[in-house]
Amino acid sequence: MDKEWPSDRVNYGGLFHQHNVNYSKETHEMIKTLMNEARLTMMQRSKINYFLRQGSALPQPEMPTRKLPSEEYEMRRAREIMDRSRVVRKRSLDTIKKSGVLEIERYVPKVTSRNNEKAKQQLQERMSGLKEYPELDKLTLNTKDKHRKNGNKIHSNDRIAELLNEIYERIEWLREMNELGEGKKHRQVIDAQVRMRLREIKIIEEKLEKEKRDGLQDRHD
Repeated sequence: MDKEWPSDRVNYGGLFHQHNVNYSKETHEMIKTLMNEARLTMMQRSKINYFLRQGSALPQPEMPTRKLPSEEYEMRRAREIMDRSRVVRKRSLDTIKKSGVLEIERYVPKVTSRNNEKAKQQLQERMSGLKEYPELDKLTLNTKDKHRKNGNKIHSNDRIAELLNEIYERIEWLREMNELGEGKKHRQVIDAQVRMRLREIKIIEEKLEKEKRDGLQDRHD
């Protein structure tokens, strides 16, 4: 059973019901002209045409979304670049010279108290690989001390001296190869040979130290 709508002042459906109207042909033409001037997108045009066909109230204009600070910065930078590109022109050679771009700053070495000869020697040792084996200085001193204390050449000390000579010969040969630009491909082999001789020297020294301790213990007994 259909009921009559109780109010004459409020449209059917309630207070929030949108009242449908029939837009005139002139209104359609005017809205079409406004859409063309506003350069709306296809989606916006379809939305407005839908409301016109339905006889509903036209949608409220959308407020422009606020851009993030990063977007505003990018847009501002883009405008600056575009503005500069419009006025860019080739500069003459005189203009470039006057700007100082072609001037080269003169290099002035710093005054230091460093011993240049000593620095050169350290550089040569570092390039030759000599300082990669810091044990050599200690071994050489130890060998001299043993010769001085014993007064005689012991067979073990002779072997240590022989190994040291072999090590220095290889280091010197590697230094010559470095000067010729061929040291890199021989470095690994020389390094292995030097370290092998250093291990042998260490074994001999440990043996000598053990014999020395055993000799002192026998005296006390």
